[in-house]
Amino acid sequence: MKEGIKMDQDIGLWTVIILTFIFMASYFWGRRKNYKIQKDMWKTLRKFIAPYGKRVDFKSYGTSAFQISVPGRKTDFFRRTELTVALLPREILLYFLFQKIRGKMDELIVKTQFKSAPKFSLEIIPRKMEVPERLKSKFKEVETNSFERISFFSSKEKLAKLLLDEAPIRKRLKAIEGNLRFLSLSVDEPHLIFACNLSSEIFPQIFPLIESFGSKVYELSMARKGRKNIK
Repeated sequence: MKEGIKMDQDIGLWTVIILTFIFMASYFWGRRKNYKIQKDMWKTLRKFIAPYGKRVDFKSYGTSAFQISVPGRKTDFFRRTELTVALLPREILLYFLFQKIRGKMDELIVKTQFKSAPKFSLEIIPRKMEVPERLKSKFKEVETNSFERISFFSSKEKLAKLLLDEAPIRKRLKAIEGNLRFLSLSVDEPHLIFACNLSSEIFPQIFPLIESFGSKVYELSMARKGRKNIK
């Protein structure tokens, strides 16, 4: 009887030791992996930031994220763009697996303040995503045949169509639509927010997309001012 109890205790002890080793090993592996991803992403990303200036604001959030703030130049249509690389918690094994099961991925989040504020709102979401009630109640869906994976909703359909008719904007959106999680153009700051699944393929599209949106927003803003002056 005593031998059976001792054997059970030994099994329990070794189970605890093995699980402790697994979780400690996974913590250090996940921590190292996330830092490597951050290093690789920054190395790729800075090539596309360099044309906008050598000085940027950089903030680290440990293994989970880093954030870069890029000021616009005089010739740019944006005042400031903020880029955040947000990673899954690989150092916490069970939570990481839970997030993966839910379909979560590493993300790139971009926030931009334009020099000219938009006069309408536009929301872009994946077609496979259930349309939120706020979009159904406040916005109208904008029909377009150019995209298969994303849907468009706007507070002013006519202005949204003028923006989406721009070839550079369509081109940039087509390039990221498979990885796009959402995009929001708003009259309030930040004027443009979008999030994508993290991929180095996204990086070349970030600033061209921002400039394309900013250029068209500025054009539409000037057109509205012109009409008001005529009146």
